[in-house]
Amino acid sequence: MSTQLTAEQQQALKLDRNVSVTAGAGSGKTRILVERFLKIAIEQPGSLRRILAITFTKKAAGEMQERVASEVHHLLKDVTDVPSRRKLLRIRDQLSQTAVSTIHGFCARVLREYPIEAGLSPDFTEMDDLQQTVLIGQAIEDTF
Repeated sequence: MSTQLTAEQQQALKLDRNVSVTAGAGSGKTRILVERFLKIAIEQPGSLRRILAITFTKKAAGEMQERVASEVHHLLKDVTDVPSRRKLLRIRDQLSQTAVSTIHGFCARVLREYPIEAGLSPDFTEMDDLQQTVLIGQAIEDTF
């Protein structure tokens, strides 16, 4: 996976701490996050449910999920030993349970899991774009 990484990218792959990756477009953020995700999943069995990857857009979250799945598929093609293959199959089968989402999606997930603790009705719904636009308009009008 890792080829020609910068010193900063190598630091991001160390598993002794949590990381936040901030960089410009085309700098390899998603590549490093996918490598880190897989490194955690492979080196720390049972850790998939403990990985939290948050991005700013749904597109970026979807791309990261796709790249992780693609890399697992690619690794499965090349692996020959049974224990490694089992580990990769387990990771593949649990990918849908991982928390790769936007900040908004993560917060909504937590609120759905703990609505009572958050003081919400268990059947709450999220505001759609039209409702958001109306409320923003009302807030601006109320302010002036």
